[in-house]
Amino acid sequence: MTDEPQPTDASRIIRVGTSGFSYTDWLGPFYPPRLAKAHMLDYYANIFDTVEINATYYAIPGPRSMESMLQKVGETFEFTVKAHQDMTHHRDRATEVLPRFLEALKPFAEAGKLGCVLLQFPFSFAHTPDNRSFVRFLVESLAPHRAVVEFRHRSWINEETMAFLRQVGAGYCAVDEPRLPGLPPPMAEVTAPVGYVRFHGRNKEKWWHHRRRKNATTIGTRGTNWRNGSPRSGSWRITRGGSTSSSTIMSVVRRRRTPENSTPVSA
Repeated sequence: MTDEPQPTDASRIIRVGTSGFSYTDWLGPFYPPRLAKAHMLDYYANIFDTVEINATYYAIPGPRSMESMLQKVGETFEFTVKAHQDMTHHRDRATEVLPRFLEALKPFAEAGKLGCVLLQFPFSFAHTPDNRSFVRFLVESLAPHRAVVEFRHRSWINEETMAFLRQVGAGYCAVDEPRLPGLPPPMAEVTAPVGYVRFHGRNKEKWWHHRRRKNATTIGTRGTNWRNGSPRSGSWRITRGGSTSSSTIMSVVRRRRTPENSTPVSA
């Protein structure tokens, strides 16, 4: 028996969204064929209640851009913002870019619509004491904003890492990806109030090629393509009070909001 409080329906929020929303190849399968890019988020927010913003990995947007997105979503909508590449892939530039990144988060945070910040580290970022200290630095620098961490190197997948994430208050990002040497195995572990799952797809042949493409739009470019009318992958985020279990993470209920009253209903 555990003394931890058990979550109730009121304390459990399950959000389903995709990795990005502005894709021209979604015109037809998802968006109306002639929908202008400027109206994609408006339409998207009537179907999903969260989205992962990947553009922030490549460039830090100005306040107007973030405020514009806020105008297009409902009261209960939340954003996940991916950390800029200089924070996760070029550690010598992290201290320089952090103030600008934090400033960019302000519109979402002040509106109560910032779900969390995604820290996605590269395959070359293996588990070492120095790298663990760097993760701590980033998580603490982002506070009080919630952070979730996605590791690409298998060496991080151990009990020591999970205990470390709990200690610093960061969520572990579970991933579904190809079974390739060195990549993390499938595992769902909750280390913070926010649980996060990303579905990258399992295309082994194109995985490393895709990572090397200089002009790849986002990590979700391949994964968020639509086929047979359904998204091939996306991000499922769970926010809960109290403890949770790995089985609950995968028990996701897809929800959509009707334009009339923005009430979540089962899809």
